[in-house]
Amino acid sequence: MSGVDFLYVAPQLGTGGLERQLALLCRAQTEDDFGCVVVVWNHDVDARWAREIERLGVSVIGMPRGSSGAVKVLHLRRLVRRLAPSLVHSYSFYLNAPVAFACMGLRTKVVGSIRNDYHFERANTSAVLGRLSGRLPAMLIANNDQGARNSESAGFWGPRNVVVVPNAVDLDSVDLSRKPDHPPLVLGVGRLAPEKRWDRLIDAASILVEEGSPVRVLIAGGGPLQRQLVGRVADRGIEEWVEFLGERLDIAELMSRSSALVLTSEHEGCPNVVLEAMAAGRPVITTDAGDAGSFVTDGKTGLRVAAEPGAIAKAIGGLARDAELAHRCGMAARSLVEKASGAGDLARLTREAYRRAGWVESRI
Repeated sequence: MSGVDFLYVAPQLGTGGLERQLALLCRAQTEDDFGCVVVVWNHDVDARWAREIERLGVSVIGMPRGSSGAVKVLHLRRLVRRLAPSLVHSYSFYLNAPVAFACMGLRTKVVGSIRNDYHFERANTSAVLGRLSGRLPAMLIANNDQGARNSESAGFWGPRNVVVVPNAVDLDSVDLSRKPDHPPLVLGVGRLAPEKRWDRLIDAASILVEEGSPVRVLIAGGGPLQRQLVGRVADRGIEEWVEFLGERLDIAELMSRSSALVLTSEHEGCPNVVLEAMAAGRPVITTDAGDAGSFVTDGKTGLRVAAEPGAIAKAIGGLARDAELAHRCGMAARSLVEKASGAGDLARLTREAYRRAGWVESRI
């Protein structure tokens, strides 16, 4: 294998937003004639985005299964020495320090990532690794403004340099001709984890049912809270109105059926699903989590709501009753996202960040 410009280190290649962005980035980099390799810390050869990235002609290499972190660091170091990439990019916060240690003393440049709120990233990484991954490498690329701002309060263990490169959206993959289902449904997409605060959406649905204005709610995603959340729906007697779909690969199809996307998170980075909904011409109802609120202009491209069930229920019910408002907000959202970063811009802005980290483009 030769001609490796960029080596990306990802935690996994499942169905999440990180994986979507990495696939878009690899596609745009290869279209610009840069050679890429993806190394996966916890690899599943059947993972959806592993197959998609390999179809781009990008090699996907898994770390030894069942190995300790230290063994993986040594294995990655051998790979970097063999492949000699111009730059190695850790694509997950908790991998920042391991990747930096693997590349220590080698000639390759190294950058890391902040892909959520900085405080959330630190809180969900062990104390030592969190400090080191906030400090190493010297340059971190954040996908959201809030994460970059919050990192400034970290003191010595915070990043020395942070560049914000927003997520991109694939506009070509969206079918704008499909009209939403009737009666209306709203869609929630994401991992069934505490930070997503699905309890707020479930309680909002319960309020709507009690008011006699129920709206169907579909929740796509899997995770540790599934049993607890299913139980919450059963306790409120709203199983007819709230459905858990599990992990899905047809998010674009689900989006086209929905009247709106609902995001009820406590913590976010630059949520892909918000951009995907806007690209599909669907309004977004969102709490002010991460950069989600910055994409949504209240009453124009969607609705920004307080992080409590009553406000969420009012917003869902309002859009469900006013199809014209929902359509107008959706079209304005589509128009806005068309002016935002596409995959080509994602690659260009990422390479600009690489240059700030000391990467020098070398063309024969």
